[in-house]
Amino acid sequence: MNDRRTLERVSSSPDSKKFNNLSDLTMAYKRITNVGSTTTNLGHFGRAGLPVSLTVVPVFPTDAPDAQQARLTDSTVRSFTVRGRMAKSYAGVKEVIVQFDKEAGESYFLVNDDTVKFRIETGGGVVCEAEFNEKHQMAALAMRCQARNAGEARTVFFTTVRPWLDYLCFLADVPYHIDQLSIVDEVHHVQVVEVVHEEISKVISAGAVQFSFILAPYLAMYREAKNSTSVIYKFLCYYKVLEGVFGGLQATLMKSAAKNRASKAVLAHRVPPPGEFDDYDAEQMTYVGKSVQKFKDEYLTKAYRDAVAHFTLDDGTSLNVSDFAIIDRYAKVLPMLENCCRVTIGNLHTFLAQP
Repeated sequence: MNDRRTLERVSSSPDSKKFNNLSDLTMAYKRITNVGSTTTNLGHFGRAGLPVSLTVVPVFPTDAPDAQQARLTDSTVRSFTVRGRMAKSYAGVKEVIVQFDKEAGESYFLVNDDTVKFRIETGGGVVCEAEFNEKHQMAALAMRCQARNAGEARTVFFTTVRPWLDYLCFLADVPYHIDQLSIVDEVHHVQVVEVVHEEISKVISAGAVQFSFILAPYLAMYREAKNSTSVIYKFLCYYKVLEGVFGGLQATLMKSAAKNRASKAVLAHRVPPPGEFDDYDAEQMTYVGKSVQKFKDEYLTKAYRDAVAHFTLDDGTSLNVSDFAIIDRYAKVLPMLENCCRVTIGNLHTFLAQP
């Protein structure tokens, strides 16, 4: 079959010499050493808990005025080096090291002492190496591929390695994570780093905290989403918060307000505008200021929720939660969905706190 993949183990034994050329995968990456360095707060690069990208474009003294933009927009096919750092947990990174050493990675996948590399090869000729640290743990994945941009190289990488890692996850019965992806354009020396950065510490009040226990299931589901490392599961938890509110609680509270002559105004949940690190697309922006329930029913349910709730849809398609095109799609809607949950829960808290 054309899409058949093979996995080969490379040991330190003499017969491993036939794989010596595999070291070429990382040579171009290591040659790119004349780059600047910078320190920055990852909290400035998007919402914590979601993938964010940092692009570093080199500037040379002889550059023409539009040279940097030309490097970013070049659509010719060229070589990219992609490396993924593995981790036992997805707690979020505190710093970005573009050219990270394999000792910075770790996983629950162990190999025998004499195993130094795994080779993953697809029918399309793309080769990926799995590297191991001194503890014999699979610690990094490296590959070279031909692509038109960093995004396309990212897709090739995940399309190649995810199915194999998922299979190893099943065989070994352990989880795995890739907590940083580094992509280097070997022609233009543009570097793209993708990470999920950790949450930023927040100051909480030292005073008494009071809330209605009616909100306990909704707060628990919100917490479950915040704790999760899965974009798909985050979506499902946030959606269920809104589903629970508009599936019964909202109507119950509206009746209570009418009976007790309390104000219903606070129960008019409206879609909030994007926050400082949010990026709503054009279609999402049309819902700002409108009913959260309308946003849930019209925008979220059929296009997003149904695919998560049902393994196979009416058209025969199934959701592959390792497909990064799908992950990116759900990640795009999460900021708006989380904002809606916060507004809705906040409004319910205010209503229930009325004397």
